[in-house]
Amino acid sequence: MENSMDKGKAIEDRFELDMTNFPALSAIAMRNSFGPLTKGSWCLSSVPPAKGRGWNYATNYQDASNGRNTWNSQWYNVTILSVAAQYIHCLVQDRVGIIDCAITAIYGYNTIEQRKQLWSGLKDIATGNTKSWLLCGDFNAVLYTNDRLMGNPITYTKVQDFADCVANLTLNELAWIGDYYIWSNKQHGVERISNRIDRAFGNYEWMMQWGHVATKYGLPYISDHSPMLLTLYSAPKPSKTPFRFFNIWVDHESFIPIVGRVWNQSFTEDKMKNIWIKLKRLRPLFRTLNTGHYRTISMKIEQARTTLEEVQQKIIIAYNDNLIEEEKSLLQNLEKWSTIEESVLRQKARTKWIKLGDSNTKYFAVVMKERSQRKQVNELVSIMGDKLVHPDSIKKEVVDFYKSLMGSAAQSLPVIDRMNMSNGPKLSQMQKLALCAEVTDKEIYNGLCAIDSDKAPGIDGYNAYFFKKACIKQ
Repeated sequence: MENSMDKGKAIEDRFELDMTNFPALSAIAMRNSFGPLTKGSWCLSSVPPAKGRGWNYATNYQDASNGRNTWNSQWYNVTILSVAAQYIHCLVQDRVGIIDCAITAIYGYNTIEQRKQLWSGLKDIATGNTKSWLLCGDFNAVLYTNDRLMGNPITYTKVQDFADCVANLTLNELAWIGDYYIWSNKQHGVERISNRIDRAFGNYEWMMQWGHVATKYGLPYISDHSPMLLTLYSAPKPSKTPFRFFNIWVDHESFIPIVGRVWNQSFTEDKMKNIWIKLKRLRPLFRTLNTGHYRTISMKIEQARTTLEEVQQKIIIAYNDNLIEEEKSLLQNLEKWSTIEESVLRQKARTKWIKLGDSNTKYFAVVMKERSQRKQVNELVSIMGDKLVHPDSIKKEVVDFYKSLMGSAAQSLPVIDRMNMSNGPKLSQMQKLALCAEVTDKEIYNGLCAIDSDKAPGIDGYNAYFFKKACIKQ
């Protein structure tokens, strides 16, 4: 279907149904009283366009014929910062002082060569931007080789410019809900091609402030694109954080004494339960250690840098050996706390495939935010087909689902047919004795050392690194 008035009216009606939350940003093809349907539109509103008062808009019609932003001025102040053929960049502030960010609405050209202007323009914007920055829309480009179903295979050439732009500007794709392939040519059979060309990205500042917000892709309705809806809301109050052992604790001088003090006690005759109790008793002691020595790492680093700058300034004015020794000590202290900070961030982000310096801790912070967002379940469809959004309802549905998988108690179970078993392969007498042999301490220790220290911790929060460092061979 072409961009007809009927299609625009249908999309507008659909848009009205979707825009039920305030404040929301919708990147959706739409029509309103300002002009014909345009694919490159986004809307910032509490009510849909042409259905309420106070609407303003901005276009890039001087450069192209397919870009328009609309917003409700009763709720938002929008300042257009720059306009080009493939994007409209603006500053968005709400009337209640919650939202203050930059938004770039994008509608990319169809060819690789034409889109080079888009990547260059985004680079220029990033250079002068200091605010939370959201980039969203139809890039008309794929980012990964699996972003297309059917049609010609995606080559590296097709993704290179887009991927380089995302990497160079340190952008992070927002978490999303819905179908992966959000555009199709509406054809049938083998002629039908589906792509993922509509995306939303945020810079570091956006991820820190709005990293909990996910892009929701709706059903395409009569369009070839699925609508994108972002609902901006305050981050939910975090639930109680479960215990997690941090590797930096083992380097503290009190680590072994803390472990020894608890491990030398006996709480029950049941050996396995005894270990469980000991690990549980260690948790508050490690939390106290963390609070007393590692809670204010960033502050200690900042203090060390400030003091170092002061000493180096004194060296320039009046050089002497005492200042040189003090500078050396401060450099060692700064390196110590920088290494500790990076270790904590690396472990939280669980990013072991790359090593970055102290100046790149922003990278780990963003990865942590992304991991935290991925682990959250903000919306769930129940077995009965109901959409659940309240945390308690989601929790109950998950628990009930897994309980149902466990089944019920059986009155009797079938026994093994010994006759059939005897016809199969059998263990030799030596193999039987080997299986019954006692496991040695050396085998246990070697097995422990074989576990990757970066392996994810168990449900008790302790990782393999803790057991390696706490294990004392007699």
